[in-house]
Amino acid sequence: MTTRTLDNVTGSFVTYFPKRMKPSTLQERVLDIYDRVYTHRGILRRVCSKNIFASVFGVAHGYGIKRMNRSVRRVVDGGYMEHLRRIEVGLYDSGENLIETRLAELDGLPLPPPLEGRNELGRYEHIIPILALPGAARYGLARLRWKVRQALGFASPA
Repeated sequence: MTTRTLDNVTGSFVTYFPKRMKPSTLQERVLDIYDRVYTHRGILRRVCSKNIFASVFGVAHGYGIKRMNRSVRRVVDGGYMEHLRRIEVGLYDSGENLIETRLAELDGLPLPPPLEGRNELGRYEHIIPILALPGAARYGLARLRWKVRQALGFASPA
């Protein structure tokens, strides 16, 4: 991993050493792809979808991803890209192929820049089980409804 902390392990940041390209190259390409896929035109095209779910969810999802990408880019430009470039020095050849023997020889890596406004999990560990309650209640009610319908002979055969 490119970091010893879990701050950047969100799926939006490159946190490992790819075999066929530098971590900084992968990070740049992922952000560029999100910018090209989630354009205003592409997102708004979903409004005209015949599928109502795709129309509503597609627009909400598209703009959510667009907003997330903007936030990730702020962190990347705020020091994370420089961190990646610093730690990949000497680990890749001119064709951006990982030199695995050099990676194995590393004793440790410097820490990436700290994230602003991060929250420790400890403050939220009591809330996490509560957040699962609505889903569990909905599942329980669906099972109860199915059993009642089955008992009354309304359930369709599986």
